[in-house]
Amino acid sequence: MNIALPTIEKGIPMPPVETRRSERGDFVASRCIGDSFACGPTDLKSWVNLFKRVKERHSERKFSYRKTETGFRIWRVS
Repeated sequence: MNIALPTIEKGIPMPPVETRRSERGDFVASRCIGDSFACGPTDLKSWVNLFKRVKERHSERKFSYRKTETGFRIWRVS
């Protein structure tokens, strides 16, 4: 079995890494301490998971949530 060897080329620039940023990630990153927003019970788990990922990179950012009459409210607390 003969495998054709590739041609080696020099001087080809490597394209930049394309990072994927989410709207939700940008939304969370721009919250100030004391900011809050409401969410429904079906969205709460997604938001909590996002906060865990944010906290891994930014340990100083903390969020808390409480149950309300209409669903849940989430605050940035530090």
